[in-house]
Amino acid sequence: MIPVLTEVASGSPEMLFFPIFQPEGDFIIQQASQVPVWKTPR
Repeated sequence: MIPVLTEVASGSPEMLFFPIFQPEGDFIIQQASQVPVWKTPR
C-alpha cells in the first residue's frame, strides 16, 4: 500500500478519502504514517 500512498501524495492532494471499513481503514492509516508527506499537516 505504501507505493500507492506515495503515488497519491505526489499529486499534492489536500486530503485522503477512503470509503472503507475496519480493519482495512486501520491498515491504510498505519501505512500512511510511513510516508513522510502524509505526516505533515498542510
